Amino acid sequence: MVQNRHYPLNRSEILAALIAYTGITTGGGAADGSTLIDSSLIGWNDFIKDKTILIGSGNAIFEHSGASAFNPLTGAITVTSPFDAQILAGTLFRVLNFSASDTVITVINALIAALLFTMETGGTVTTDGTEQDVYINDAPIGVYEPLELAIDFTAQTAAETVIVRTYRRLRAGGNYILFDEKPFIAIQSPEGKSINLPPNRFGIWVTMQRIAGGAQDYDWEVFYRG
Repeated sequence: MVQNRHYPLNRSEILAALIAYTGITTGGGAADGSTLIDSSLIGWNDFIKDKTILIGSGNAIFEHSGASAFNPLTGAITVTSPFDAQILAGTLFRVLNFSASDTVITVINALIAALLFTMETGGTVTTDGTEQDVYINDAPIGVYEPLELAIDFTAQTAAETVIVRTYRRLRAGGNYILFDEKPFIAIQSPEGKSINLPPNRFGIWVTMQRIAGGAQDYDWEVFYRG
């Protein structure tokens, strides 16, 4: 007997079903966090009321509330429960295709946040000859997904040799285990280097060590989800 099979949706299909709109606020909302403003919505039909607003950046990141009203003349959205901070201009937000009153939101809110928003951190390492921290997430609260570490080697000269090492912890409280070690010798072309980072549960640590040459500055950036 042939059975019908339902194939799982991929990430892009899940997001397409969840998201009605993605925007960036163009002005400051009410001081009490009850409104947000996106002038790009001026003149649109009211597809927003009764849907869920999920904040993707700023002081209210990952907070959600139901949309109680939409003003097509100003692009202002009013929410039923104010966010904990004023929604300022330049804030990423999404309109989700379900009501904030739906009980399912309490179950899947954390999953949605992980799916919808990619986060970033970065800094600069000035090499001193020791093994120095570049990026570390020492104790994630759950499984998270670091995506990429980017390092700028523009400052490196013919004299420098730098080693970048990636360590992972495989159990709670365990030791960091060396998983990857990459030497970068002399002038680099291209100057930007990308290092893929694996999904992680108990900790990930990336270091840099100069073993030849002089001190140089290396800018770095990490993108991650969860």
